[in-house]
Amino acid sequence: MTNLMERIPWQGEDRRSIYDESMLREIGYMNTQIGQGNAIMQQGFQNIQRSIGQIRRKQRKCLVNTSVALLQNGEIALAETYDDGSQNLQPLMLNVRGDWQVYRIKFRYIAPKREYFALYFSDVGYWIIGDVGKNTERGLYDYFIRGNVKFASNLSESKIKRALFEKFGPQIDLCRNTFAFPELAGWNGESFVSAENFAFPVTKDFPCLPVLRKHFEFFVAGDGRFVRYVQVFQFIKNAKLRAILSAFPLAALTASIFAEEDFPIPVILNFIPDSERFMGIIGSFFQIFNRHEMKFISLDNTFSNLLKYMAEAKDETLNFSAPYYMNMEAYRRRKMTENLERIVYSYFHPESRENGTESPAHGITFISGKFVKNKNVINVFVEKSMVEDFEKIGSVLSGSTMPEVFTAYISFVAKNLAWLRNLVHEEKKKGDPKQAFGRILRRLMIKFSENVEFDFLRALKIDGIEFDSLFEHEVSGDDLSELLVNAIRKEIVHFPAQNKKIADTLQPTYIYFDADYLWISPQILRLMLGKNGLLPQKIQILHDARGKRMLITDTEGYTRKMQIGGKRVEMYQLSRNALNVPGGAEIIDLAKGELE
Repeated sequence: MTNLMERIPWQGEDRRSIYDESMLREIGYMNTQIGQGNAIMQQGFQNIQRSIGQIRRKQRKCLVNTSVALLQNGEIALAETYDDGSQNLQPLMLNVRGDWQVYRIKFRYIAPKREYFALYFSDVGYWIIGDVGKNTERGLYDYFIRGNVKFASNLSESKIKRALFEKFGPQIDLCRNTFAFPELAGWNGESFVSAENFAFPVTKDFPCLPVLRKHFEFFVAGDGRFVRYVQVFQFIKNAKLRAILSAFPLAALTASIFAEEDFPIPVILNFIPDSERFMGIIGSFFQIFNRHEMKFISLDNTFSNLLKYMAEAKDETLNFSAPYYMNMEAYRRRKMTENLERIVYSYFHPESRENGTESPAHGITFISGKFVKNKNVINVFVEKSMVEDFEKIGSVLSGSTMPEVFTAYISFVAKNLAWLRNLVHEEKKKGDPKQAFGRILRRLMIKFSENVEFDFLRALKIDGIEFDSLFEHEVSGDDLSELLVNAIRKEIVHFPAQNKKIADTLQPTYIYFDADYLWISPQILRLMLGKNGLLPQKIQILHDARGKRMLITDTEGYTRKMQIGGKRVEMYQLSRNALNVPGGAEIIDLAKGELE
């Protein structure tokens, strides 16, 4: 009994232990089943999420193209096109609107190594100009930025670059339309262009254009219009010289218009002054651009450099200088002579130029000590007696005097282009080009005078000049020496001659001599030349004599100081041997009488 009672508790405990273990196993199993269920549910949820994402992506539109569009109201917009054909438009350029044209730039006077393009937005007058080699996303964007185009701030730079290149890149590559770029100053259509009013933006990639180095200030004459201009001409005593100084710059200012009518300026002016001071006067009258720095182009330069000056000039006067000094080295004298002759040939034979570009139209002047034997080169001899007060002339012309005249003339031409073209066209058919040129200039000055209500011909006292003979060719230099010798030998019989060594008092009617030279006063030589009809060629004759060493001079002019009896006077000093002729009497033996 006892044993039985003792065994009952044990059996109860054992059963509880078995039950707890069973329960724990059931709970563990259930937890496992629940965990597996949760994992299956999570995987299902993720699968559902992926399916929803795929459906949403299939419903979203894909961007397939970004470009530039011109709207009907003229606005230039960014167009984004999607794969379903729909399009989103938003503003792109804020300060540019309207249609555009695409060009390849053509240069008429210079030959750059690269190709250039231009985009022109005509509604707002905007130009985008650049190198075809930089037709890329980055390159086009930079050109638009440099062209001051303002883009919408909400657009990214990458979108703008892509849109510009998508639209304009192919148009630039395929473009065949050309635009003749006004790379030179002067007339461009109906406008006279200089650095101040050049209308096109240029970039660092663009060639250095000559027009940007040509400055012209527009001055409008005041109430006393052209008074200072007229005052200057009071110091020019020779009427023909006044006509040339006033008319030729006007022709140079319209040289390209003449050339367009197949009538380029038919003459080159070669000024042969007896004083270097005249160089400044010519520059002051004739220089069109950059008047703050009066410049003559020295012929003591390489010919290739001189051709560059010619290639970059248009509607202006190129002033070349070739001074000849008695002690100048022979090679320098030869070099300047050759350059002068080559410029003359190049000017009248533009096909000889090597660059293949069109020939610019301009005027040319030389200031030299050389008589040029060419029918189209007008040698203008200038004596000191023709000009008074060089300093006063230079002072007045250094201000706005000439720009006032040039400005008024440019304005006049712009209003009368058709008339001018017709005038040139009609006159060129009437015979000799130099005569036609003179007639054109006279009619130009008359019409100009009417336009500004100021009679230039009358005010400058050149209304009596025959302009059709203003540019006549002079007597050939080959005959001048012989003419001088013949005139002196013929007329010396009327004048007594005295040995300079024994003369103690200067006599105005005497001719003086020594073993090598003859001295003749300017008054006597004038009489000699006048009696033989040579007075109009006096300067040409003296210049030729000086060049052949028949006439001995100082550094300037044609006379030389001579002293007799303590008095110094200007005389012409001539070689005795040069005045003798084979088989003829010795020059002193021909005089009226030789005084002891």
